[in-house]
Amino acid sequence: MVGTAKSQQLREAAHETGSTNPRTELAYTSDMIQEQKGVDQNLLDNIPLHRIKSMCWRTFCDDVEMADASTVDAIRLYESLEPQDSLEAMLSEQMVGTHLAVTTLLERANLAKNVDLALKYMKIAAQFQGQFVKQLAALDKHRGRNPQKVVVEHVHVEAGGQAIVGHVETKEPRS
Repeated sequence: MVGTAKSQQLREAAHETGSTNPRTELAYTSDMIQEQKGVDQNLLDNIPLHRIKSMCWRTFCDDVEMADASTVDAIRLYESLEPQDSLEAMLSEQMVGTHLAVTTLLERANLAKNVDLALKYMKIAAQFQGQFVKQLAALDKHRGRNPQKVVVEHVHVEAGGQAIVGHVETKEPRS
């Protein structure tokens, strides 16, 4: 409760001085914190690439060159999604991570000596694949692709009635 009161006081003080970010209601902006902490902009710009690199299951690869090539491939997958804003960037990172998890699990299923273990890996991979499809649908929806469609199968028009199916625009008559 004390922390909440202190946060409220900071917000009120920032609001009075006009230093509150109007979109987030935060008293401090990321730029202010970056300057205070002395964080290099190049480091910030490379954070998504660092996160993707950390998702690349390198610990299970004995060949260093192959592990590095996998990292480059993962970064190329991310770049191919061409994120346009921060939401797309987050979703793209998650999609790459999901894809990497699926391929790793399928490789492990292929190498498993125990059928039960192979089936377990395949089941988890299938769950990740379902998640990937949901992520792809979310990305498409965010980008405005695949608009909703209404399919009209049966139209009944009684005597004296009128039916119009489709997009209708009306224009005001000119005087």
